[in-house]
Amino acid sequence: MSRFFDYTYSRTDVPGQRRRTIKTDIKVGPVSLKFITLIIITLLTLFYFAYQSTGATKGYELKDLDQKKQELEQENSRLKVEAARLQAITEINKSAKDQGLVSVDKVEYVK
Repeated sequence: MSRFFDYTYSRTDVPGQRRRTIKTDIKVGPVSLKFITLIIITLLTLFYFAYQSTGATKGYELKDLDQKKQELEQENSRLKVEAARLQAITEINKSAKDQGLVSVDKVEYVK
């Protein structure tokens, strides 16, 4: 019996019968080496392009978010101006009532 394990096609171990072993040594020639190198370069290129496309996508999303931020800031400033205007009108009405002034229903002009 040998010291090494033999890989065989059969599952039986019959004494006196020669076993066919599976060839385990792999020979890499120049054509195989070029093919393997081409596959590795292709895979690395694909991973690089996938990485770059995610960066570009994030850039577009960031640009959209900045645009939305600017629109919201403009809306916020417009609403602040509107709130100040409305507060000014209510303050004028309130001070007029405090001073005892009344609003005129019918305006008569002098000629």
